[in-house]
Amino acid sequence: MTDPLRPLLYGYMRLDLIEGDVEICDERLEQFATVNGFELAAIFHETAADGPASSR
Repeated sequence: MTDPLRPLLYGYMRLDLIEGDVEICDERLEQFATVNGFELAAIFHETAADGPASSR
């Protein structure tokens, strides 16, 4: 038997607004997705208010 497909979740973070380690924030998003039945598709990190976003 196969597992049902889970809905995708996308994360978005502005790095200039985060205090602390970005990797910890990424892990928290992954935990949130798992606990709430989502599949974490990607986390986008914006480096500055006018800069381009990057994807993990």
